[in-house]
Amino acid sequence: MPTKFGASRVLKGAEDPFAAYPEIKRWFAAIEARPAVARAKAVGKDHAFKTTVDEETKRALFPSNYPSAA
Repeated sequence: MPTKFGASRVLKGAEDPFAAYPEIKRWFAAIEARPAVARAKAVGKDHAFKTTVDEETKRALFPSNYPSAA
């Protein structure tokens, strides 16, 4: 359902955040039903992403905090 797109975070407390916006709800449902959306959501599901924040991760995320070795 469309709430996957963050509406439940923006319209907190609403059981159906799009109840007042039926056309937006229909639009999101139409997009969600597309095969390309399913394929896009599947990208990266088969990859084990790194979850630890170590020195290597910090250097990759914040290179300006580390002087170059040269």
